[in-house]
Amino acid sequence: MLKYSKYIVSFLLAVGASSFFISGIMNNVWHSIILLLYLTSTFLVLFFDFSKLKPKLLENIKKVVYYLFPLLITLFVWQEYTAIYFIANYAFLFIFHTLLTYLLKNNKIACTIQAIFSYAICMLNEFIYIVRGIPILPNDIYALSTGAAVSGQYSFVFSSKMVICTFGFILLLLIIFKFLDEKPNKKLLPLNIGISIVGTLAIVICLLTVKTRSGIYFAVRDTHENFGFIFSTILFSQNLSVEKPESYVPDKIESLYDSYEDDEFTTEDLPNVIVIMNESFSDLSYLGDIKTNEEYLSYFNELKKESAYGNLIVPVYGGGTCNTEFEVLTGCSTTYLPQGTYAYMQYIEDELKDSLPWYFKELNFNTYAVHPFWEFAWNRNKIYSELGFDDFTSLEDMANLDTEVFNDNLYLEHYQSEDLEIIRTLVSDRENYNQIIDIYENDPKNKFIFSITMQNHGGYTYEGENFENTVIAEEYEDNKLNQYLTLIKESDIALEEFINYFKNRDEKTVILFFGDHQPSMNKKTIAKIMGKESFNDLSMEEKQKTYTTPFLIWKNYDSTSKELDVVSTNYLSLILKQEVGLPLTKWDKIRKDAHSQYKAINPFGALDSNNVWKELEDISLPEEYELIQYNMLFDN
Repeated sequence: MLKYSKYIVSFLLAVGASSFFISGIMNNVWHSIILLLYLTSTFLVLFFDFSKLKPKLLENIKKVVYYLFPLLITLFVWQEYTAIYFIANYAFLFIFHTLLTYLLKNNKIACTIQAIFSYAICMLNEFIYIVRGIPILPNDIYALSTGAAVSGQYSFVFSSKMVICTFGFILLLLIIFKFLDEKPNKKLLPLNIGISIVGTLAIVICLLTVKTRSGIYFAVRDTHENFGFIFSTILFSQNLSVEKPESYVPDKIESLYDSYEDDEFTTEDLPNVIVIMNESFSDLSYLGDIKTNEEYLSYFNELKKESAYGNLIVPVYGGGTCNTEFEVLTGCSTTYLPQGTYAYMQYIEDELKDSLPWYFKELNFNTYAVHPFWEFAWNRNKIYSELGFDDFTSLEDMANLDTEVFNDNLYLEHYQSEDLEIIRTLVSDRENYNQIIDIYENDPKNKFIFSITMQNHGGYTYEGENFENTVIAEEYEDNKLNQYLTLIKESDIALEEFINYFKNRDEKTVILFFGDHQPSMNKKTIAKIMGKESFNDLSMEEKQKTYTTPFLIWKNYDSTSKELDVVSTNYLSLILKQEVGLPLTKWDKIRKDAHSQYKAINPFGALDSNNVWKELEDISLPEEYELIQYNMLFDN
């Protein structure tokens, strides 16, 4: 059997490669060329009898393979090609390669471990990019539990890059066992140490010479391609710690804060306040003209005629819901935090008395949070009490599930048995609103209710029996886009039912409704909608459109239409209070001053009073806002 193993392997590889071409997965010309080169190299390694070479030549080939192995990983697995940073990536891999080899005292095992780890990262990185539009970032480690909880929404898709990574990995393994000796060559130790020292210097020089601009976060994928996966990860990791503002002096913070005054508070004749953060809710017509077979936001657009409404600039795209939530509930801005961080997971350890729920508690409201998903997602089961919520209704409460259900992977089964409405595999907006109405009807006191829906969560590839795409954008031939638009239509219908309920209630109620971020869509589709060849061709202003969602403030009393100016999520609670006529706090007034300078800010830019987007490096953001936020989060 061993005699024919190389023929069996060759046959399987040829059949596998052919199937990828036939299925259309290999739709990238350069990836196709690379795959053919990998196959040619694999057949050469399998069938050429290297033992017939002169011993000295074979020994030299083995030495070359040893030094090229980190380079092969970079080429075969990481797939990064930019020249100067290619050296930095090679240096990092070589140092790791050398340390592991001498630590394990086994060359083949060390290289195999490195190849397996690299291949796993490559595949995971590509999958993450496919489902959310950006590759892996260092701070994703804080989101592992939440990511695992929603992973069932996504179908695994094999991309052309995954194909060449797989074939490159197979070739790597063949090279390891064909050319590398088990025991490391001790004579090469001085040379290895020298290369490692030079490599370390190269990494340090690259780190010192690269300017980390906010623009690189607009297209993290491009940053990975330009700097290489390893070096870009090191680059992004520099932003994990929060630096104290240069002008921050603890003794002066209190006097700065006291230079503002709270409005006089009253608890009389105040309305109930309901805030709905609708998962991935957006109007993609912001991006360009999308012609569909039927309207998908007809009621929402009609509701504007009796609401204050506008466009909302959010801090995330395609995921990272908790950062939008953090900004709305605290009034803080992630612009002042390291790029790509998750504030809920990293920075909230004590009570934040300036948060929106605490504000309503001061007005003698009962405060509720509602979210039809696992309570641990984004650390909400711990964070909500710090933010001032009295009660949190989560998935476990809605379906009477115990904490072991998640581990048993019985999510959908239990929901169906509880007769709750499911759309795809997630609780519908309608069911979420029923929970809010339940709270409303059973609590006679004034209520602040904050709810995050789940229905429209990403992973728009569902093909089950209980859902079919009814809204079709034929021009784009994108099934994910059709599924998303169909979900938004369902949200639109549920919103109408929800609003109609409160239209028939005498108790004064205000509803703030907004989307947390745009859906993670195919970048080619987004570019096409925006009339561009590539997403990379978008200007800063055009890219900010992908960080835009709609919002409206509706009241079941004194309802009038009013178009509001664009605003970012960190100012949204301020706008809510102003529109409802609620008293403003010192923190509100600090933000109001900042808002007068920049209408909207997010980690990628700031919109000035003349409606011009500015790079963060080219401006000075409001200093008082930054100082008070730092004090609230890190020095209170």
